[in-house]
Amino acid sequence: MSSERYSYGEELELGNLVLERRTKILGARHGQTLESMSTLLRTYLAMDQWQDAERLGREVVRLSKETLGSKHPVTLSCLQSLIEACTDSRQGEKKLREAQEWAAQLVSARLSVSGPSYLQTMFATEILALICLLLLEFGMAEDLFDATFQVRQTIQGEQHVDTLNTMNRLGRVYFAQGGFAKAEGLMSRILDIHIKTRKWEDPIPTSIMTHNLARTYYAQGHFSKSISLLEECNRMLRAFHPERWPIVRHMEDMLKDWTGEVSNTCGSEGEPPQSGGLETGRRLCKYILEIEREGAREVIR
Repeated sequence: MSSERYSYGEELELGNLVLERRTKILGARHGQTLESMSTLLRTYLAMDQWQDAERLGREVVRLSKETLGSKHPVTLSCLQSLIEACTDSRQGEKKLREAQEWAAQLVSARLSVSGPSYLQTMFATEILALICLLLLEFGMAEDLFDATFQVRQTIQGEQHVDTLNTMNRLGRVYFAQGGFAKAEGLMSRILDIHIKTRKWEDPIPTSIMTHNLARTYYAQGHFSKSISLLEECNRMLRAFHPERWPIVRHMEDMLKDWTGEVSNTCGSEGEPPQSGGLETGRRLCKYILEIEREGAREVIR
């Protein structure tokens, strides 16, 4: 860890030196100077220096727009980095609103330059969708993820890993809104595709997808089905990974929690009361939403 920090420290020092010299010799608006600013901006982001990244990002985006134009690749790359700097968890809603506006500009520019089928356009659209999720604008997030999914399905195919990731995010937006049945249908479809194509030998991706499906069952009060799936997750993980791995412990702890809650929720004959699934779904939805919002920040980065 210390070697990484030392490496970033050297990179930061060199980046500042190159920028200073290029600014002095070539001027602040020269293309090579702007590229140096862009490189330094990414270094700040890698070091989690959000305030420095935002300060430099605003400056380089302004200079790039004035010098190279709003649709130049350097401008768009810097704009994307600036968006990343403003989605740190310590930023308030005002910064997120700015990031949302910039993300909309990024999507518009990508569409204008390359069209909807370009990979960078789809990625920019998902960044905007994730920011909408952070702002709890679920309808907009759902529309954006669905639009990206349709394009990815046509261009990359339903079995492509990027398409599956987009489907997964769309399913989680359904879940966050309480659309558990819709989420169940999509999560089940993702798991079926994944198992048929077997894209990874490592069971962690499969176990995560199985877990996502189990959550939709649990939220709807289908406790026996959800616990059976979670038990399957644990079997897969223990067969491949040592018990000390955090994900193994996490799945085992969750299984204990779910089993305990089911025993407390179910009636004397082992059946959940009618309101049990709904109330459980509401609690789980609130908990999952916090996880999804933090996950959205990680994806943007």
